[in-house]
Amino acid sequence: MKNAVNPEQADLFQSSLVSQRLEHAKKTKNVSWLESARLHCVNDEATLRQFVERALASPNPKAADTETTGLRPREDKLVGISVAWVEDDGHPVSFYVPLLSDVDTVKIDPLVTLSILKPLLETKLIWYNFKFDYKFLKAVGIEAGLLADVSLMKLLPKAGLDHGHFEAAGDTSLKELYKKHFGLDMLNLEDALGKGVYNFALASLELGKMYAATDAYATVLLYHKLLDLTDMGFIYSLETQLLPIVANMEYRGIKIDDDSLRKATETFTKENRELAEEIFAMAGRKFNIGSPQQLSELLYGELKLPVSSYTSEDSKTPSTDKAALKKLDHPIVKPILTYKANDKLLTTFLKKLPRALDPEHHLHSNLNSYGAVSGRFTSTSPNIQQIPKAKDDTSNSAVLRKAFVADEGYYLLDVDYGQIEYRIFASLCGDPNLKSAFLNGVDFHLQTASTMFGVPLDKVSDADRQKGKTINFGLLFGMQAYGLSQQLRCSEEEAQKLLDTYFRMMPTVQPWISNEKDRARTCGYAETIYGRKRMLPDALLPYTEDTKSRISKALREAVNHRVQGTAADILKMSMIRLDMAIKKRNWDMHMLMQVHDELVFLVHESIPVSESVALVKKCMELRTPTACVEPRLQDFVPIVADASVGYSWGNSVDYVDGLELEDIPYHNKLIVIGDPKDLVGRGPELKEIFKKYPGKSEVLLNVGGNFVEPSNTDKETGEVTELRILGSKRQIKEIESLGLTVQI
Repeated sequence: MKNAVNPEQADLFQSSLVSQRLEHAKKTKNVSWLESARLHCVNDEATLRQFVERALASPNPKAADTETTGLRPREDKLVGISVAWVEDDGHPVSFYVPLLSDVDTVKIDPLVTLSILKPLLETKLIWYNFKFDYKFLKAVGIEAGLLADVSLMKLLPKAGLDHGHFEAAGDTSLKELYKKHFGLDMLNLEDALGKGVYNFALASLELGKMYAATDAYATVLLYHKLLDLTDMGFIYSLETQLLPIVANMEYRGIKIDDDSLRKATETFTKENRELAEEIFAMAGRKFNIGSPQQLSELLYGELKLPVSSYTSEDSKTPSTDKAALKKLDHPIVKPILTYKANDKLLTTFLKKLPRALDPEHHLHSNLNSYGAVSGRFTSTSPNIQQIPKAKDDTSNSAVLRKAFVADEGYYLLDVDYGQIEYRIFASLCGDPNLKSAFLNGVDFHLQTASTMFGVPLDKVSDADRQKGKTINFGLLFGMQAYGLSQQLRCSEEEAQKLLDTYFRMMPTVQPWISNEKDRARTCGYAETIYGRKRMLPDALLPYTEDTKSRISKALREAVNHRVQGTAADILKMSMIRLDMAIKKRNWDMHMLMQVHDELVFLVHESIPVSESVALVKKCMELRTPTACVEPRLQDFVPIVADASVGYSWGNSVDYVDGLELEDIPYHNKLIVIGDPKDLVGRGPELKEIFKKYPGKSEVLLNVGGNFVEPSNTDKETGEVTELRILGSKRQIKEIESLGLTVQI
């Protein structure tokens, strides 16, 4: 967050006090080496030009770093920039150039400084957390070049090396990594500015030299150190190419409709008050509904409901999670589930999102493309990966998604890989029964149940399909009979029989799972078909009573990584292809978000819907072996993507051939049709407008709020007297052709 500068703070951070703090740091840390390091503060134009020319003339890799007044690139400012490289004599040199200071005098005009540095900063450089620096430099018109990101290098160790793999070092800072490899301390910002202060403008230029220049200095040394330790193969190249794409996604952000957020907050807050009263009445007392302990005491202690599952296999604590509650047969359960779902939406998103927006009402979530051990994206501030897919237009997720809207003059294109992990699982196993569902366009879980129970597809019951679905999903995460019995609410013996039947009817599945586990036991890691490794040291442990649970967990993770990690790799390759294709066409089209297996794009209205969808599907889909971009996918079943288009993320239309921009419903715009007397007897005609477009009626009618719903009707005749709907441009034209007036 940006820290406001007031007179008291300015006095507090005068150079004398900064010097005292630096001296204190020397007493507690091994930072004396900084005094002899080749660190420079450049505060005159002639010297700056000399350093830039010297850097550009050097063929050696160079690192750069930025200092800022805060953490928000569109609101905070650049304070200074550092550049470092190793000279021919083997010694590194680093210089810091101030742009802004509230303590000392900056002698070069910031615009002049940036113009001099621009040619250097746009060459291929080494960074630590490239995205942060990229966004701040983009805000001042500089497109930072990327040679390497040390924060990525540390995460991709060569096989057999212990350092820096995801589990051990995912959150290691630059300072911690430098000390790990060189045994020397670096200054923390807190040493001089105090805890929780991020405004580097409050630092003296001397601190700029000793802190900021050291960051670039350490980054270039770590790059050289990690070159011999990092697996610089395909995955490193993939992640490096992705970094500027993700940085641009973060920088642009997605627009949030404040009114939708406010209305949703009011609605769910009111509903939860009413639900709480209903729950307390049934319980006979008040309690904290959000407390697992208090909820457990009520359900299993006072109400004597049967315990269906525990918080873990080794725990004796009854579970109160969603899956456990759904198994309970009591009227209090349904309102509790609804309350908890509403509360999660309120506390995780609705109450936090307004504070996270920039002045233009855009949300800039931090997207970490290599945040999960599988290679899948993670996100923070807020965690948009927690937004589930919308099951229907009234679900909590759909309500939240409706607040994510297109900028004026643009529409949103949402493209979702359809069952990609199941498709990869079927392809890797090579089982003909599993593959046939995708090859023939049959429901995968239906096909599984049909094969398991030996019944025709049209005779499979909903209960049997659910069993097939549960097993399919569970196998991706290494689920055993115990876990399956908890999911299906059956005995462990019955669950084991179902698994035995599954493996008997799909004979290649179990050998494939066993093979993946054997490989992990031998190598100590799992990897995707593209070579993304997940270190699993527990897989190498000798098997004993004390280690068996750890080994079992590692082997389950090995199976999951092969599937889930491969899906992550395929999605990332698609993102790179899409970025290149969009730039080649010079389209006003931008990737905004990656959530689950979805990509969300902002597309200018000048680009026809059919063309934007065709481009995205071409880059993402792998429908036939001959169309595969990667030889490793030659034997895969089709990997397909489903597209939807709308002016909001939660109010979109599934794409079908022929769908045009005029068919997309407006977002959150009230349409009042006609004078009450003009609407008498027109209800049937109006409804036909929403049905008459061939191939589109089902799509349009499935959009929430889009179907004709009168807000007022005549009590005696039932005729529409006023109509308020969300509608598309085409529908408005048709309504106007009836002689009715449409106001937006």
